[in-house]
Amino acid sequence: MRSAQYGVGGGRDEDDRVCAAVLNSLLKAHELGYASIALPAISSGIFGLPKERCASFMVATVLDFCARYPQSTLRLAYFTNIDLPTAALFAEALNQLAGKSG
Repeated sequence: MRSAQYGVGGGRDEDDRVCAAVLNSLLKAHELGYASIALPAISSGIFGLPKERCASFMVATVLDFCARYPQSTLRLAYFTNIDLPTAALFAEALNQLAGKSG
């Protein structure tokens, strides 16, 4: 799906795996009736997925979930990380992608 267009990150479908992990987490939170979820920057550390891609794919997956499941109890998704530069990438991705979707 997404990973075929990139040459970095090990070539092990990391992009698709990150999206699947986020989607499955959102679906489980919805199933359990949660109102919020915190998501770390999955695979952007020791697994080497570039942080910009990680942020972009994670934010896009959350926005897609919101569009596909508007009646979900899940209302807040927190993107978390231990460093400010990575958090800034998530804010940037959210601003870019949310602006595109309206």
